Amino acid sequence: MAEHPDYPRTRLYIGEKLHPSEPVMLHDEQVHYLRDVLRLKPEGAVALFNGVDGEWLGKLRVLEKKQAILDVISLLRPQTPTPDSWLLFAPLKQARHETVIEKASELGVRAVQAVYTKFSVVDRINSTRLARILQESSEQCERLDVPELLPDNKLETVLSNWDSGRALFYGDESGGGENPASLTACPDSWALLIGPEGGFSHRELQILRGLSFAHPISLGPRILKADTAAVAALGCLMSRLGDWHHKPSFRTAS
Repeated sequence: MAEHPDYPRTRLYIGEKLHPSEPVMLHDEQVHYLRDVLRLKPEGAVALFNGVDGEWLGKLRVLEKKQAILDVISLLRPQTPTPDSWLLFAPLKQARHETVIEKASELGVRAVQAVYTKFSVVDRINSTRLARILQESSEQCERLDVPELLPDNKLETVLSNWDSGRALFYGDESGGGENPASLTACPDSWALLIGPEGGFSHRELQILRGLSFAHPISLGPRILKADTAAVAALGCLMSRLGDWHHKPSFRTAS
């Protein structure tokens, strides 16, 4: 949690430069949120961030039905890097993958990507909706950036174009993988791959096991649903390879 005497309760991601000399004009959706949902008034305080310039205190100069202008007042927090971590996931039924990427954002990943496997039960995603979920989650959890939504693609295509400098951890239900909470190697760049409810196909496992940068991990003696596995594995990896060693915050969302 940011410590500042004027720290606002409302945070907004702004897709433009933040500087005291340049007021910010909000788009229709954000105007509606401030005016009609939160019922803020002129002079109301809002925390602003854009993933580049840190987090700034903004004060509403104008708040009308279709327009809002904020003055950028002072720096609340300088920009800090997010761990170079990705989540690759096979989309799930009933929008459960939306919960997965929301939690991935809260846990601190830098990018997420939908991958289609042989046993995937969903063959398309709503990229616009997922991008919105990532933004709203980042606003809520006090991140200073928004995870990138990488283009969805077939798993085999993604693996064939993979940068071998990025370690890839994948769930292996055979039990032969390493416990992610006790990894001995600590790569700077890494990704977690979680397959569909039906698991990876034999061919997909053969491909993964033949890649020098791919490492199986085990999540214990029980078979986990894909969304549970994603959150559990990310929690373990972030505690080992992420930024959880930084000053902790025990604030919970209301």
